[in-house]
Amino acid sequence: MRWLPFLGFIPLSHSHTALSAAILFGILFLQKLFSDRRNIKTWILGALMAAAIAAPQLIHLSAAGFAGKSMGGDFFKPWLGWMTCAHNNSWLTCDPGVAGTDSSVLWFWTKNFGIIFWGWLAALGYFLVKKPEVKALRLLIVPSIALFLIPNLFLLQPWEFDNNKVLLYWWILAILILFAAIRQIFNNVSKKYLVIVLIFVVLIGGLAGFVDSFFRVQQTYASLASRAIKNHAGFYGAEELKAADWIIKNTNPNDGFLSADGANNFIPMLTGRPLFLGFSGWLWTQGRGQMANERQDIARRLFENGNLAEICNKGVRWLMQEPPLFRNYPAAEFFDVTRIGDVKFSQNISGGTRVIVQLKCH
Repeated sequence: MRWLPFLGFIPLSHSHTALSAAILFGILFLQKLFSDRRNIKTWILGALMAAAIAAPQLIHLSAAGFAGKSMGGDFFKPWLGWMTCAHNNSWLTCDPGVAGTDSSVLWFWTKNFGIIFWGWLAALGYFLVKKPEVKALRLLIVPSIALFLIPNLFLLQPWEFDNNKVLLYWWILAILILFAAIRQIFNNVSKKYLVIVLIFVVLIGGLAGFVDSFFRVQQTYASLASRAIKNHAGFYGAEELKAADWIIKNTNPNDGFLSADGANNFIPMLTGRPLFLGFSGWLWTQGRGQMANERQDIARRLFENGNLAEICNKGVRWLMQEPPLFRNYPAAEFFDVTRIGDVKFSQNISGGTRVIVQLKCH
């Protein structure tokens, strides 16, 4: 464990790796503390040195707005089911009426992790009955369970999708445990059977990746050949193109827009108009979370009291009200936009209605 202090350098380079390492080595330390105390002083010294190196980085990240309240709410909170459904209304239950969600968490895990998930569960069951022959493997079983459960039960950053950065390390441990179980089961039989089983697991495990890669290559080839791309909606459809065309023809190039937070917002991409607040994730990762928080607060106050002064002073002249905006600002769903402007454009879109409002800025 003489290299344990080097883990202290991880937080600034990749915070999810730092968290995963803390979970892994924290559990390994506890297992050693209650089972085999040999070299325990080396472990403690290494952990203290790693903590001393990491502490200034964690303080910096916290002060820069990377931790605590950011992007409109607290994180490190219960978030049951990882990405099985939207949790805008509650941490513990799915938002009602949201299309594309999974009611069965087992089906969700099956689609995302495939044979590795079920093979890992089977291997855990096997090792409950048969003691693992490799001591190092025994120590990895509990960390693998923790690395699976924590990102499936808690929101670790403002965007739930990024929990997969912790699940990656569960994935690595799950594969090690699965293959160790296969090797132990077939240890006393002909090696050809072991090879057959391993080939089967690898092929089935890689099937999803093959299918995904096949369609991506097919789409890329069709794009290069200037043919229509099947089975791929692209970033924007006819609805976005129609709205963008109206914006280009009826607004000034420097008019700011208040709209939903999204990495693929069509307004700047198709019209070149600036957004009051684009994808806050990029601001957060650049240490400018406080700026995003301040702008979200301004927008939130607009939908609470209808006061235009703050947002007009920021150069915003238009509001695009649509269902994605309600996820950022729930009060916007029931806000009467005619209080603050005139509806100039309206269209029916999947999931509701999109309206573009010219604000009454003076």
